[in-house]
Amino acid sequence: MSKGFKMSQGLPQGSVLSPTLFTLFMCGIEEVIFRRCEVGLFADDIVIWKCGADISLLENSVKNSLVDAWNFAVNHKLCFNALKSSTSFFTTHRKLYKYQPKIFLGGSPLSVDTHPKYLGGQKYPAQDTSIISCIRVEND
Repeated sequence: MSKGFKMSQGLPQGSVLSPTLFTLFMCGIEEVIFRRCEVGLFADDIVIWKCGADISLLENSVKNSLVDAWNFAVNHKLCFNALKSSTSFFTTHRKLYKYQPKIFLGGSPLSVDTHPKYLGGQKYPAQDTSIISCIRVEND
């Protein structure tokens, strides 16, 4: 039998209840983000994306959704890890291939990842231009 221990924040890693408790704790964040962008959740990853033709509008929508997500996290005593989070830009316009959106999470700039990996298997809509941000939640 394991020894008992006290936790003031987070969930015990490896516990069979941790994924369920974490999901319940995160419940509602998709509604906060969905006001401006599409959202996908899988385990402790959150993916936010916006598609369209106006890059300025796309970038602002993603930025504002990240501010909303950050505020949700603060209110729920969650921590987002900006160093493990990234943003990506997809386009069919050759002149924009090297464009790198300036997206921030809690005041920290997100790195631009040209080949993001997301385990949730979400298919993104086929559009001319998309900005996608992947947020990593620290749950320990």
